[in-house]
Amino acid sequence: MESLHTALSRAGNPPTGHWWTALEPTDSAHQVRVLLAWPVGAPVPAEFTLEGADVRTGTLPSRTEAFVQAELGAIEQDLLDDTPGGRLLHPAYLTFVEYLESHGHQPRHIRQTTILDDGGTPAALELAATMTHSG
Repeated sequence: MESLHTALSRAGNPPTGHWWTALEPTDSAHQVRVLLAWPVGAPVPAEFTLEGADVRTGTLPSRTEAFVQAELGAIEQDLLDDTPGGRLLHPAYLTFVEYLESHGHQPRHIRQTTILDDGGTPAALELAATMTHSG
């Protein structure tokens, strides 16, 4: 995350807002690809690269989204001890996916944005999934 921010800034195109991530399915039932995005003020040149990363550029299409915002709270450490890599999805993520599926939607991507408080500390999580493409 920091390396992408630094590389964009050094290229004269620093991020202009909050970063977001998305989980993208792979061919494996046990793996997902994590996408990281920073909004920038100008198109990223085709020659922009970042070592160790598959850089993609583009603009999200016009679309209709479902979204939810949830406050971030402390997650009990003993729950993390039993998870692969010590990471646990926020309960709102799981509830959001269940809601979408129960209403007949199977989104390919769910974007996750961390909302920071005035001191720069993560305070809330926003989840968004594309429902339909417009126009």
